[in-house]
Amino acid sequence: MDERLAEEINLLLETRFNLKKLYPYQELVIYNILEQRKEYRYQLVILPTGSGKSICFQLPALLLEGLTIIVYPLLSLMHDQERRIGALGTSVKLLKGGQSFEERQRIFKLAKEGNLKFILTNPETLQIPTVLESLKGCKVALMVIDEAHAVVQWGESFRPSYLGLPPIIECLKPQQVTAFTATASPLIIERLTELLFRGDKFHLVRGNPDRPNISYRVYPTLSKLHTINLLLANALPLPALFFCATRKRCELFAQKIKEIHPSLDVAFYHAGMESSERKNREQWFFQQEEALLFSTSAYGLGVDKPNIRSVIHVDLSADIESYLQESGRAGRDGELAEAIILLDYWQETSPLVEACRQTGQCRREALLNLMEFESESCSSCDVCDGNPIDHPLGLREIKRFVKRYPLCYNMRQSAQLLTGEGGRPLLKGNPFYALLAGWPMEELYTILKRLVDLGEIRESRKGLLYPRLKPLGEPPSPPL
Repeated sequence: MDERLAEEINLLLETRFNLKKLYPYQELVIYNILEQRKEYRYQLVILPTGSGKSICFQLPALLLEGLTIIVYPLLSLMHDQERRIGALGTSVKLLKGGQSFEERQRIFKLAKEGNLKFILTNPETLQIPTVLESLKGCKVALMVIDEAHAVVQWGESFRPSYLGLPPIIECLKPQQVTAFTATASPLIIERLTELLFRGDKFHLVRGNPDRPNISYRVYPTLSKLHTINLLLANALPLPALFFCATRKRCELFAQKIKEIHPSLDVAFYHAGMESSERKNREQWFFQQEEALLFSTSAYGLGVDKPNIRSVIHVDLSADIESYLQESGRAGRDGELAEAIILLDYWQETSPLVEACRQTGQCRREALLNLMEFESESCSSCDVCDGNPIDHPLGLREIKRFVKRYPLCYNMRQSAQLLTGEGGRPLLKGNPFYALLAGWPMEELYTILKRLVDLGEIRESRKGLLYPRLKPLGEPPSPPL
């Protein structure tokens, strides 16, 4: 790269981005884009969350002659990037659903006249024939596919529009195409390049997905609500983001925690909320210093809050890519943060579950191995700190109780006795009475039923409990 271009990059870096220098991987990505080499039209960039990804395409776009089109999976990401690019003092417009014909024509006119630098959009909008035809008349210097793992994870399921990106690229003929993602295993990389690059040559810039400032911990659990309460009682670093598998679970856990801890600021967030409500919730959480937000993965791709101190997975992600993406919401300011997994005792097995369940290998190393990376060192995890938990709280107490009093209590009486809730006065004389105080009685009753299903304890024909020593059976599917 010649000295004149290096000077232009440094000038933009200081005047527009208020930075003194780039990281080496940022320089490499930027130079690859600016070189405009025809034999390497494509580039795949894999950088961990919080590593300064946006500057890798924002800065070169300011130096390129022509339009930069950035494709996002979520409207919230488009709005966030619109704000960031607007702050650079350059022109940016959104192409999205719900716009009038006149509004879009004004955008196309600006682009064709060379008065528009950035267009932010999504795959569905680009597939509209009139939109695509209008953009064909523009000089597209760079196309950016952000959150590119969505091409594989969503394109082959509920977002088939992602699979339509290659013909769109060929139609618009951008000089360079760069795809960005925070995490991608070798299998995802292989499938992504097949779907998006169609076998063409590409640059691969891959950063280590490790986040040294994040401490990884796993808590096996019989009761997630009880475990969350224990975390809060033991000064969980706040603000905290809790990931749940469904919208219903987000709302349920937020409601339960608010009932138990009325003094805490607690809310939920998911894609089923109205757009204005989601935006207000994002702004609320962004401004909070000690709040709790229960969310689906919609927040994992949506909003950049730098000072989240804890990310707790109430429900474990489906794969390692999603987990590192979501846990990477913690500590984006570079300060110490916690990533905590509440692992169901009856969780169905998978490579990610096994990495969480084991206690003999560094937690960080086990997670990175799933990405085929090696951990150089561990700054903090439960295993390396010498305090991994290999059994859920309450399990030993339940087994001791059942062994000590076989054939004495039915399942409901056992739940009442152990929690200290209800039941006959005679129960209070038992030395195990209220041993699990704080656990909801109905929840413990459900746990006892699950343990029977697992073969950990056995129920007689008369409804009485007694222990039976045997290996665990096949775990049942966990209920909502």
